[in-house]
Amino acid sequence: MNSPKTPKNPNPSDDLASQLKHLGLVLTAHTLDDLLARASTQRWSPRQLLQEVARAESEDRARRSLERRLAQARLGRFKPLGLRLALAPEDRPPLDRTRLDAGLPRRGP
Repeated sequence: MNSPKTPKNPNPSDDLASQLKHLGLVLTAHTLDDLLARASTQRWSPRQLLQEVARAESEDRARRSLERRLAQARLGRFKPLGLRLALAPEDRPPLDRTRLDAGLPRRGP
């Protein structure tokens, strides 16, 4: 019985990278050569390789999710409150209570 002939790809990792990208493993596709080199030099088992792929992809997805949410929030640049509190009381700019209370419901009558 004859098996179907697969076309010869001059760089098989390109095909694998595109398949990984199609599966949603973006970081693994981008760093495939480095990942395979580390796995072979450190003699990882298949389980260790899969654990590293899962760990790296989870971290990358969390990072991209945070970046996307920050961009959608359009927070812009701001000074953390800690910087204001680190100043001596006489050097602190006055708090604008109207800006702090904006949008909050009033209590009582």
